[in-house]
Amino acid sequence: RSPSTRTPQPPPKRSQKGKLKMASYYEGTWIAHMDALGKKSEWRDKTGKVIQYSAKLAAFVLENDLDMGDHEAATRLKKLSKWVGASRKIFKLGKFLKHFEDIEECMDEKTYPALKWADFVMNMAKDITENIETVTKYGFLPKSYGIIMGKSAEDIADFTKMVQCLVSFVNGLVEIG
Repeated sequence: RSPSTRTPQPPPKRSQKGKLKMASYYEGTWIAHMDALGKKSEWRDKTGKVIQYSAKLAAFVLENDLDMGDHEAATRLKKLSKWVGASRKIFKLGKFLKHFEDIEECMDEKTYPALKWADFVMNMAKDITENIETVTKYGFLPKSYGIIMGKSAEDIADFTKMVQCLVSFVNGLVEIG
C-alpha cells in the first residue's frame, strides 16, 4: 500500500501507571519483546559487557596471532573495549538510589536482620565508591574532589565490591537454607 492509503492506527493506550503502551499491532511480536528488554538496565549492562569483553578478546587474539598480527585492528578493538567500559560505568551513576527500595525488605527480615542490613549497606557502599571513582576518573569533577578516597579510589572501590560480593554470597546461602 502507498502511505496515503494506509489505514490510520488508533493512538497508543495508556496503561494503569500512566505510561504509553505499544500499539496493539506490535504486542506479542519480537519487536515488543526487544522493546521490553531494552528498557531494563540490567539487559543494557549485560549487552555492554558482551560487546566490551568480545572486543577485548578479539584484540587479544589479533595481537597474539603470529600469522595475522593485525595490530591496527587490535588497537581499535582495545579502544572500543575501553570506551564501552567507560560508558557502562557512566550509565551506572546514581544506581545506589535504587537500593533505598530494599529498606522495607530489611525491616521485615526476622531470621537474620543484621545480615540483610549488611547486604544493604555494602550494596550502597559499593555503588557510591564506584560513582566517586567514575566522576573523578572521567573528569566530571576535578580529581581533588575524590580526596575522600584519595589516589587509591580504584582500590577502595574494588575492596567494597569484594566485601559486598562476600556478604551477598552469605546472604544467598542463608536464603537457600
